[in-house]
Amino acid sequence: MSDYNNNNSNTRERTNTVKEVDREAAKSSKYTPKVTIEKPNRNVPADFKKKRQNMNKNDHSVKIPIHYSTIMAAITCIILTASFCYYCIIHEHVSSMAKGVFLILSAIFWCFFMKVFVPPFPQDQSYHNFADRRSLRAIIPSISFMKISNVFDVLSNLPFLFVGLYGLCLFLSPKNIVFLTSFEKLGWIILFISSVFVFIGSSYYHLKPSNTTLVWDRLPMTVGFSSILGLLIDERINPSLGKFLYPFLLAAGFASCAYWYYRDDLRPYILIQFFPMIYIPILILISPSVYSQTIYYVFACGLYTLAKLCEIADKQIFRLTSKTISGHTLKHIFSALAIAVMVYMLQTRVVL
Repeated sequence: MSDYNNNNSNTRERTNTVKEVDREAAKSSKYTPKVTIEKPNRNVPADFKKKRQNMNKNDHSVKIPIHYSTIMAAITCIILTASFCYYCIIHEHVSSMAKGVFLILSAIFWCFFMKVFVPPFPQDQSYHNFADRRSLRAIIPSISFMKISNVFDVLSNLPFLFVGLYGLCLFLSPKNIVFLTSFEKLGWIILFISSVFVFIGSSYYHLKPSNTTLVWDRLPMTVGFSSILGLLIDERINPSLGKFLYPFLLAAGFASCAYWYYRDDLRPYILIQFFPMIYIPILILISPSVYSQTIYYVFACGLYTLAKLCEIADKQIFRLTSKTISGHTLKHIFSALAIAVMVYMLQTRVVL
């Protein structure tokens, strides 16, 4: 019996010794997986909140607040402009110097208005998400070697090329177009060249929409806007004033694009874009022209206004037309038609 007890005790000691050896070996082993249970991160909601705040700061689709002071300043400017127009209509012998001073002062006032009363207007990145994103391969599967994205927005720029080249060809034709000054001829040539470059820049932008490519779309457009305004000043106010202001108008157009690109603020570009649309009807009202057919300037403004409305309603038009044509495609077509109307005016006008 005692031998049996001794054997059991020896077995227990041997077993305990083996367990201790195994335990020490397990501790010293490099390949023993360490299982750690992490505590739940209580800061996740706070981190998410910070990320959300940063996203809101970088979100360019936020609404721009419009204050009562902004509305009152705009109404004041409109009333003063309308009063001066009425005065010029009633009193036909207002000097061209007074009209030129009014034009310059109103431009300065609008710049001051945009700077002080209108908050910075960043480029909304959703602008690049056009309604019609179909590629040429999706429309014509057999043409698989041509990868043209946003094909309708790209091809709808062709009218700019045709109108610009046709306008330039007018200066090579035997029938000379009537110009009273050499500056007018130069201004129209620059306008038609800018139309050709709108085709190049806009096509390049729509192939890969981004802020980097958008600047090449907007640069030639500002040249066109500046040319139209300079030509109107030359025709209706004073040729010397138009010739003097034209380089400054071009510089302002380039500066507005540069300011938007580097500061992400569209206010100067909006001013350059819409200033001719506002002042073409005003100049037609307050000052007679030396040429006929100037009503076509108003038609061109109407077509460009329609183009901007189509641009705003891009997705709605695409939906209403059963995804046949988008509003941005129509914008290109109507904008090119506006230039075509001015080409027709140039061909048919005569000196009064």
